[in-house]
Amino acid sequence: MRSAFRFTLLATAVVLPATIATSPAGAQTSLVGACSGVSLPRSVVTDIMRPVVTGIASPLENRINSILNVVAVIPIVGQVLPPLNLNATGLLNDAATGAPITLSVLDRNGNIVGPNDRCDLEADSLSLADPAGIAIGGNRISGLGANGAAAFAADIDAIAFGNGARAEAGAVAAIALGQGASVTAANSVAIGAGSEAGRGAQLGYTAFGLAAAQDSAGEFSVGAVGAERQITNVAAGSADSDAVNVAQLRGVAAMVGALGDEAVTYDDATRGRVTLAGVGGTIVTNVAAGSLSASSSDAVNGSQLFATNQQVGANTTAIAINTTAITNVQGDVTNLTTIVNDQGDRITTIQGDVTNLTNVVTNQGDRIVNVEGDIVDLSTQVTNNTTAIANLSLTIGGGGNAPPSPARYSDPATPTVPNAGTVTDEVTLAGASGGAVGLHNVRAGTLATGSTDAVNGGQLHATNQEVARLSVDLDALSIEVENNRIAITNITNNMGNAGPSPVRYSDAASPTTPNGGQVTDDVTLAGASGGPVGLHNVRDGVVAAGSTDAVNGGQLHAVSQQAADAAAAAGQSVRYDYDASGNRTNRVTLAGGDADASVTVANVAAGTVAAGSTEAVNGGQLFSTNQAVSVALATAEDALALGSNSVQYDPGRGSVTFAGGGTPVVLQNVAAGVATTDAVNVGQLNAGLAQAVADANAYTDLRLENLGRDMVGLRRDANGGTAGALAAAALPQAFDPGGGMIAMGFGTFQGQSAFALGASAALNDAKTVVKVGVTYDTRGRGGANAGVGFSFR
Repeated sequence: MRSAFRFTLLATAVVLPATIATSPAGAQTSLVGACSGVSLPRSVVTDIMRPVVTGIASPLENRINSILNVVAVIPIVGQVLPPLNLNATGLLNDAATGAPITLSVLDRNGNIVGPNDRCDLEADSLSLADPAGIAIGGNRISGLGANGAAAFAADIDAIAFGNGARAEAGAVAAIALGQGASVTAANSVAIGAGSEAGRGAQLGYTAFGLAAAQDSAGEFSVGAVGAERQITNVAAGSADSDAVNVAQLRGVAAMVGALGDEAVTYDDATRGRVTLAGVGGTIVTNVAAGSLSASSSDAVNGSQLFATNQQVGANTTAIAINTTAITNVQGDVTNLTTIVNDQGDRITTIQGDVTNLTNVVTNQGDRIVNVEGDIVDLSTQVTNNTTAIANLSLTIGGGGNAPPSPARYSDPATPTVPNAGTVTDEVTLAGASGGAVGLHNVRAGTLATGSTDAVNGGQLHATNQEVARLSVDLDALSIEVENNRIAITNITNNMGNAGPSPVRYSDAASPTTPNGGQVTDDVTLAGASGGPVGLHNVRDGVVAAGSTDAVNGGQLHAVSQQAADAAAAAGQSVRYDYDASGNRTNRVTLAGGDADASVTVANVAAGTVAAGSTEAVNGGQLFSTNQAVSVALATAEDALALGSNSVQYDPGRGSVTFAGGGTPVVLQNVAAGVATTDAVNVGQLNAGLAQAVADANAYTDLRLENLGRDMVGLRRDANGGTAGALAAAALPQAFDPGGGMIAMGFGTFQGQSAFALGASAALNDAKTVVKVGVTYDTRGRGGANAGVGFSFR
């Protein structure tokens, strides 16, 4: 019988660092090493196995013998199977003597680790072969190991969890959680598959809504560019650093929308028209007086228009007076013609009347010329006033936070150019093309001295109607002057009928033929040939009212000269236009020396500016109106403070740029967003980030805790497997040629135990041994082994 047994176990598993096992006697000799393997005195093994083996062997021996006793009545069976005597105590005592039991360690290449070989007691990672996703929960880790790329965490305090997750070098204290998650910045977190965190901490940056420079400790990312994720179930923020949800932002949007409902906005993106939405029209008040010039696009206020209307009314009155005077002149000319036909002393009267007529016509001509110039000026100024009112409509149309505001502050030097919101005493309307902008639905402003209301088209139309009526009156005046010219010409012709023949009575039916001396109320000069007769050396007749003196050629020449001058003056006067049939129309065209040039109507009296007035207004009235509009424009900025500081759409209304794309601005008092497209405030964002980080940390902690628990289970399973291996290694085997053996073994390791049952046979060649065995450990797992050995001598 051999006095010693030598066991060598070649293991293919990687042995984890083991705790130091001690013998029952308390010796401190190292029994197990991760690199040196196991070297156990047999007594240590037998002492551990004794209670287990005896506790198993004795009941098993008794059970088998009880069975054998039953079948022993069979003669052949009783002879072949004698009573079983395992003698576990004797076997354990025999096993306790001899050389220690050794277990060598293999490296990953299958080579035995020797005393001088390198052996690492620590590892940077743990890789398991079964491909599957990683799941942690239920006090276990499942699916360890995957076919995807390995996770990578460069820094000692970084965490990378998931296939291909990477916390790159320099990303101190970074967390990359999820497949392909990547963190390249320190103190940053990327959660979710494909999430990226590369911005990291920021110093002195400008945060939306805050004026002071801000600092951040790191970045929290739940997605990547083009692969964004929603953060849902976010509670409404309350503190300044809380995240906001969509419900809060909807509240802000509602407030902004309500503000926009009260604002004046452009009709469309072209910014060519602004319509005021008041029911029955909207009054634009406190309008400063606009500039009155050929290039002015300022709006005028009611005071300016009232002054214009006042002047137009005065002009209308003056023209009406002129018309009456010319009508009277026409009657005088008619009477003069009758007197000339009557000859005699009536010509003297006519001469006086014609002289007066000449003076009146001359004066009327001057007045008509002045009126003509004034009307031209008035027309130009009314046109400018119309343009100014239109521009005022655009200038006053700003305000609101929703669509773009047309009203902007401007500098007095360039009143039509916005000055980027600086408060001044000038306001302009900014159109899409930089041109004038229409303002609609303007309620009628007050027309009175001191009024600063804007006027609408209806009020200006009334003024234009008055000007049009004035034009009609001028047409009538022109016709009357023309009639006077014809009458004066007839006077001249009639004066030429007097002959030098002796004076004869004649009949009214044939006034140029003597009637034989019969006394009548008609007298004619009879010449030798019956033709006209010259009358010479006639003393100047009395030219006065009631005079019946004859007038001489000198007096008539003076009258003719005056009549010619009057005709010339009448030719320069204002006339009605005539249609193709020669009928007078309701239009008057002023014609100056240059047919293509406009004509100035000067010395126009101030017309009445009131509802129903048809009088012309002069430049002074319009200037007053313009002055009032300028004052209204200068003061209108207080009403437009909201418009000049409002938020506007970018062209196309697809975006909004705060402060025109200049320095970033702060959007304050933002309600927490609710819907998916709502804006969130900083409180919501911070709360969401904080909650997400807390959830991520809690989730990571839980996963790691569960992983620890599962690692404990794995370690216990491995300990059970090691105990099973020890139990299998403890199985003795047959060694006598032709002999066989049934053996039992026990193993224990790190609190786990295992039982092994084996059978072996030594062949008759005294060289070959066959052995099989099964194991079962305290973790509920079983195993099997088989082997064959060949002995060489």
